[in-house]
Amino acid sequence: MKIYSYAKINLVIEILSKLENGYHDLKGIYQNINLSDEININESDHDSIILNNGFVPEKDNLVYKTIKSFRSAYKLNNSFEIVINKKIPILNDISEVNLSNRYILIVEDIIDTGNTLSLLNKYYKNKNVKEIKVISLLIKNKNIQNSKKNN
Repeated sequence: MKIYSYAKINLVIEILSKLENGYHDLKGIYQNINLSDEININESDHDSIILNNGFVPEKDNLVYKTIKSFRSAYKLNNSFEIVINKKIPILNDISEVNLSNRYILIVEDIIDTGNTLSLLNKYYKNKNVKEIKVISLLIKNKNIQNSKKNN
């Protein structure tokens, strides 16, 4: 069986509580985007996960936990081989990206001192970006709020 795991952008996330299993109960608003990883699931003689031709270790891996939960919920004895073809790019360093002539959207949860935006402004200033826009859920400092309205 082949399925696709689509990427999403979290617009709002609220942590409601911590669950007994260590995870959190979340509420949020998100938007799916047109990027996905491809996941192939086949019966096998033992459980295994292959990620782009490399094995994923079992210890604390969510895919293994999902297999175990699925098996328990449906009272199955089957084992599965799961092959994950990662197609969603993983970016570890923004300096790897050519930002020349691009539009940048910075989503900031809370603007309180303005230090983060000041650092980002300095960073992007030399990258020849076309335009920078900032969205914030909350502006705590009235001085920053007033200076942004005047600029």
